[in-house]
Amino acid sequence: GKGPVCDFAVNIGALRLVGLDTVVEGEPGGNLTAAQLSWLDEQLAKHATRPTLIAMHHPPFATGIKHMDAQGLAPEACAELERVVSRYTHVERVTCGHLHRSITRRWAGTVVGTVPSVAHAVAFDLRPEAQGAWNYEPPSITVHQWTGSSLLTHQVGSGDFPARRYNP
Repeated sequence: GKGPVCDFAVNIGALRLVGLDTVVEGEPGGNLTAAQLSWLDEQLAKHATRPTLIAMHHPPFATGIKHMDAQGLAPEACAELERVVSRYTHVERVTCGHLHRSITRRWAGTVVGTVPSVAHAVAFDLRPEAQGAWNYEPPSITVHQWTGSSLLTHQVGSGDFPARRYNP
């Protein structure tokens, strides 16, 4: 079953950050309970004028990397989460991990994406028969910036890469 749930909601300046715990202890795939989805619905309704970023581990969509999709968020949780989120226009973004690589799509009236990592990435292979593999790619972090009117999302390489200005 689901272990301790670590959902949270916090205001960071004008932006609201809502974290959803999709982890199912001992399992690679994720899930959301009815209570979590109800809590999210209440949070979004109560703060409907505040731009919101939802963060969670498992993406609520098929990524095309079959072996990872097999251990993704449970299909029922994906459908229910989409039903909840699609009712609110102030959800600026849904950000997820799990694959350690950048994948973006339009979903539930907003933008959802997975983000890279400072650790290994799931190898990029869209063939249905592809076996799971890790790939060592340049480490990266994701930075979200609220401009006062929109949310910008930056993928920033990390590591020992000294900045050099380009002067032709």
